[in-house]
Amino acid sequence: MLKVLQSSERHAPRMRYRCPACSEIHQGFPALAYQLPDPIYALTADERDARAIISSDLCILDDRRHFVRCVLSVDVNGYDEQLEFGPWVEIDRNAFSRYSVWFNLAASPGWSQVKGKLANAFPAQEQTTLGLSCCLILPDTDDERPTVKIMDPKHPLFDDQAAGISIARATELVSSLKGYMLILD
Repeated sequence: MLKVLQSSERHAPRMRYRCPACSEIHQGFPALAYQLPDPIYALTADERDARAIISSDLCILDDRRHFVRCVLSVDVNGYDEQLEFGPWVEIDRNAFSRYSVWFNLAASPGWSQVKGKLANAFPAQEQTTLGLSCCLILPDTDDERPTVKIMDPKHPLFDDQAAGISIARATELVSSLKGYMLILD
């Protein structure tokens, strides 16, 4: 006998993926994270050592370009999980200084959001994301990374973030990363 589920009893399908690093299957979507901002990644190891200060969450290039690691989320239509990118955002020196104090000491930077530019080129995009205007939004607690909201309504990622993407598009984005494979439930 079939049971008709009430809307509150229905569950969106779960996503799983095989990780190329450990060969394990994990729940959800993989986070598409970047190790470094593209301008720093493009440097040789010797140039990085001489010109950049690098941590897992903050980077400075030539003492004049300042980067913060963030999270950019996109809903996947029909799924509870979001596809998350882990880009770097370039912000001005003053905002970076104030953010660094908040990050290290949990002292308010005096703002909850600041304008910036994406510092990574995302894969499988019609238009580049490198230099794309965005807003860095502080989380409620200092144990989370800031989130990113795309500000350019002419860029397809603006629409993706506002309306969500199909599972086919999510699969295309994840597949653009070497070795990742989505498993649809």
